[in-house]
Amino acid sequence: MCGGFWGSGIVIGIDLMRGEKIFHRLKTTNDFFNASFVYIVANGIGQGTMLLANIFFTRYMSQNDYGLYSNYYSYVAILVPFVGLNLYFGLMNAYMDYKEEIHKLRSSVLMLSFGGLFITGAVVFAISITAGLTMPVLCIILALAHAYGFFLVNFYIQSMNMENRFIAKGVMLAVPNVLQALLAGIAVLISNTFISRAVGATAGVLSCGLVAVILILKEAKPVVNFEYWKYVLRISLPAIIGSVSAMIMQQCDKVMITSLRNAEETAVYSLIYNIGYILYAVQQATNGAWQAWLYNTMDGKRYENIKAVQKWYMFFMLVLATGLYMIAPEIVKILSPKSYWHYDYVIPFIIGSYLMLMYTMNMGVIQYWKRTDVVSAIVAIAAIINIAFNYALIPQFGGIGAAYTSVFSYLFIFIANTIYVRINGEEYFKLSYYIVNVVIVVLLGVVFHYTINDILARYVVFALIIAAETIYIFVKKDEVRSLFGGRIFENE
Repeated sequence: MCGGFWGSGIVIGIDLMRGEKIFHRLKTTNDFFNASFVYIVANGIGQGTMLLANIFFTRYMSQNDYGLYSNYYSYVAILVPFVGLNLYFGLMNAYMDYKEEIHKLRSSVLMLSFGGLFITGAVVFAISITAGLTMPVLCIILALAHAYGFFLVNFYIQSMNMENRFIAKGVMLAVPNVLQALLAGIAVLISNTFISRAVGATAGVLSCGLVAVILILKEAKPVVNFEYWKYVLRISLPAIIGSVSAMIMQQCDKVMITSLRNAEETAVYSLIYNIGYILYAVQQATNGAWQAWLYNTMDGKRYENIKAVQKWYMFFMLVLATGLYMIAPEIVKILSPKSYWHYDYVIPFIIGSYLMLMYTMNMGVIQYWKRTDVVSAIVAIAAIINIAFNYALIPQFGGIGAAYTSVFSYLFIFIANTIYVRINGEEYFKLSYYIVNVVIVVLLGVVFHYTINDILARYVVFALIIAAETIYIFVKKDEVRSLFGGRIFENE
């Protein structure tokens, strides 16, 4: 078993590295698009594997166990900012302020994360004992290890992102998710429980995290440096509230649906969430290239370039949203048995995913300003709003009520971020681009609502919309060509 696991990981890594040769034949002279291409492909492999694995998990596991694992995964996501103290937030800024010492800083800060894991573990066990929680000790250990594995992977990814080492980052985007799905599937075949799935998934992520540690420590020996620690903690600690709030906002729906309704309904919510948020997964895949470029562009005060990229970034994501509306019901049918076919979730998930894309843009500017405390405050308020509305809506409307509550919370974050940026800076992004695109996404949702059960009408209508979007690209081909081929993405 162990040999098969490492063999699979090595084969996957070699195949991805071979992809570098193919990439060199396809690449342009534009690093932004080169990186985005690699990230989309790598993230597509990783997230696609996770998504396709649901074909097995929804059919082999009971719907109750599937829902319970979704709850476990939610707890893991909430623990990630704590176990690693969100240190990769400070690491991104350190690439601007400690360029010549970055490898020393990175290794030193990685040592600091071990303290975060120890403190978080102690607190979690203390709460579990004093509160009399019935969660098995094995689940707590797995959740902590799983979360720390995610932190280590993210820490390495952010470092590769700022160094524009997109092949290395691409490998780390894909392999952990592939191994997570593969080993979880093997574990479920051995013992069909949600805990078995958790064991396999943890092994997949943590192994990649340990590889990341080895690669980081090869560059510089870890030392205790309080100057580095103070710098990074000043940026990272305030961001913990925001990260935890964001995770609570994204994950509490599943926990609350299980508590207020049942685990079977949580299973439905979780599956279609993964489909509806494909749009956000693509945005996350390209966000690495976007964030590094945004920091450099802000540093060079080339603000008009940001608006030009915003327009087409949002438009291409709009085309993706259109296609997702068109085929979402068929994806649900392929991935799951009939008990999961609740297509009404698709609309709020796609709208919510698009709103997340929108608020991430302004949030990047605020993070560049090192005002992670502001981001945290905004997201914390949104999380409170989300929980309050969940208590009101889930008992009556179930998971669909939680889905629309999330949409409202994301809208709040977008509005609050936009107002803060407009008050404290310049008009880095055009408000009209935001408004027009989100209105179109909502209207597409209305069209989807009336064509859900008529596959012919749905495909014809959305195919015509995609054709119209393609014509618009053709009409604006000079603008698109200028965007792809110009100096807009260069750092100097």
